[in-house]
Amino acid sequence: MTKEKKPRQEDADTQYTFTIITAHKPNRLTKRLKLDAKGEVVKIQGGQLQKGHAEVWNFNHLKDFAEALDGLKHDQALAYGRPEFDSVDILTKQEYERRGRPTGAVPRDNKHFYFPSAGGVFFLDYDPEDGTPAKSADDVYAMLCMAVPGLVGKGHIRWFSSSSNIVNTSTGEHLTGERGRRFYFLVADASDIPRAGAALVTYLWAAGYGYVKISKAGALLERTLIDGVVWQPERLDFAAGANCVNPLEQQRGKPAVIDGPPVDTHKDIPEPPPEIALQAEQNKASAKASARPEAESTKTSFIETRASEMETLSGGNIEQHRQTVRRAVESGVLVGAYPLYVKVGSNLQHVSVSEAIADPNTYDGCLTCDPLDNEYDSGRLVGKLFLKGTASRLFTFRHHRTFTLMRDLVRVQIVTGRTADATDTVLRELGSFPDVFEYAGGVVQVVRGKLYRQDRASLRQLVGGRFQFYRTKTQPNGGTVELALDPPNTVLDAILSSGTQRQLKPLTAVVTAPLMRLDGRLLTAEGYDPDTCLVLEAAQI
Repeated sequence: MTKEKKPRQEDADTQYTFTIITAHKPNRLTKRLKLDAKGEVVKIQGGQLQKGHAEVWNFNHLKDFAEALDGLKHDQALAYGRPEFDSVDILTKQEYERRGRPTGAVPRDNKHFYFPSAGGVFFLDYDPEDGTPAKSADDVYAMLCMAVPGLVGKGHIRWFSSSSNIVNTSTGEHLTGERGRRFYFLVADASDIPRAGAALVTYLWAAGYGYVKISKAGALLERTLIDGVVWQPERLDFAAGANCVNPLEQQRGKPAVIDGPPVDTHKDIPEPPPEIALQAEQNKASAKASARPEAESTKTSFIETRASEMETLSGGNIEQHRQTVRRAVESGVLVGAYPLYVKVGSNLQHVSVSEAIADPNTYDGCLTCDPLDNEYDSGRLVGKLFLKGTASRLFTFRHHRTFTLMRDLVRVQIVTGRTADATDTVLRELGSFPDVFEYAGGVVQVVRGKLYRQDRASLRQLVGGRFQFYRTKTQPNGGTVELALDPPNTVLDAILSSGTQRQLKPLTAVVTAPLMRLDGRLLTAEGYDPDTCLVLEAAQI
């Protein structure tokens, strides 16, 4: 493989790019498959890239890209965005910051990788719906073209997924058969890939090629014929396939090149018209309605199981654990004793949310299992902790979802005639939260570098995720029982109408890079600076 293919004379002006990332640490990125003592296939997850090198490649023909795909090694993966420089080292964000943001190196994130306004690769990833046989490449392509006629006749590459066609060469047994498929289209304007991908998903839903998957926690997950969350410039495609240990062997063959012109995404995958968007939403609603009874049953079972696990791990009240798990599932808020499975160094540790928040120097930037399914894909590390800045968060790449982390819920008792006391308690605690501020006469929350002004609905969601309101009720036997309540409108309205009496932290602006303060000192620490009333929110997800 060479960095740059020599263009043919007749199309020297047509050029496409992609990025090859070669790992230095660890020495393997792809998953490894081997047989255990019982002769069963064991999957060992690929390494998480900590240090490596990114090289931007240029090519002119599908067959050139097919050769690059076929030549990938197990320490390599592809990205379809590119860094600013054609050749650059890759570091983790923590190491990049520790070294003082050195030239010649970048972290692999969406601040340092981008889709260029030039030719690129539009990657589509097909996996069969659970419990159904894999479709052929011809069938998948026909369905794509049915949903988006602009793809008819367009050139592309087809290849089996990295889990397909694993064979035991000592017995001749085919262990996995055909699984998913990869499709690679050339596009004239790679910067349009995120929009075109979102549009394609809408067209697929409208054409009837969408479905709802019920997660282990009972969430309703929208899915289509293709994976709808792969179009980030820094995302890796582990196209090299599985690293098989003898006698296992992967027999995927070579990538198949289907000749044809490239895709003009602006023309061939235009924004869905209103009638298509409406049909897509109606089909989603119908699919969710059909799946909801099973999802509710699954969620109830998950809550009970996880709450029992928490009681075993940390003791405490089972009903409170149920509420904690329900809040994680329904609101995306992980509280207190909720268990996380975090990789620290070379060890996977059980850490509670409270412990992680209390020690950001140890856990910030650490990778985690999925917070709602720590056994997902054999415990693959799909989450990452962000514990510095305005809020503690866990981002999971599995569903492209961000969870908010809190030490413990603030309990607020509602007593008839004492609404002012409850309001004062909520305001006092809001003032201590690192992401809630007073700005331009209103209450705002800072989320990933952006300001969100709170109205009653958004404040209810914010407060409801961090406070537990309750009322006590006297029982006939003279005892009392606590009744959980939603945030009362009277409290929310009192907060929103209090003006400067709220005494929340005043906010001037949010900045996303270190800067020089007026007193000559550098503002480099993430979070709120009380001297300037600025928030530095550099760790974007």
